Amino acid sequence: MPVHSIADAALRVHLEAFFADHAVELRTWPHGPIHERVPGFGVYAISPGPRLKAWSYVTTGCWDAAHQGEHGLEFILSCTRDDERHVERLAILAHYHAGPPGQRLDLGHTTYAGEPWLPGSALTHDLIALPYAFGPDLERCDWRNGHIRILTVQPITEAERDFKVAEGVEALEQRFEDAGIAWTDPFRPSVV
Repeated sequence: MPVHSIADAALRVHLEAFFADHAVELRTWPHGPIHERVPGFGVYAISPGPRLKAWSYVTTGCWDAAHQGEHGLEFILSCTRDDERHVERLAILAHYHAGPPGQRLDLGHTTYAGEPWLPGSALTHDLIALPYAFGPDLERCDWRNGHIRILTVQPITEAERDFKVAEGVEALEQRFEDAGIAWTDPFRPSVV
């Protein structure tokens, strides 16, 4: 796999250690303007394995395009199905995040994806959240002069987004926990 920067090299080592015994493959998205804002953009596709019985997709290049000081973000999306639409969804999210500073994503932010997660899914928005399913060992990737914080892209319904706006992100996350959602299922029902 090609390495684009020190941040990308650290991220790759971090992911391969965290997802030991999973296949890790770098995928690209050659369509649209993503490489204008995120020149080293790619997505590490991580196969199902002992850590998670679903596919995971982690952006690379966001840290280089939008870091502040030595701190920056990358994003993870997990799904029961392997599909290039996940790479596209993350490319759209990364393009937005790397735009003007007022667009930087962070915990609790939501975005409109423009289409369902997968055809037939009601999940059309994304919530940026802590990677609860993976714990703090995945969330922070450190190297000598910097670190990446990896946040989850959790697809949600429009009604869930509206609930988050009205009641707060903690209230929505409590609904998720109470319902025991299958967070990797693109066809899960809404919790509101």
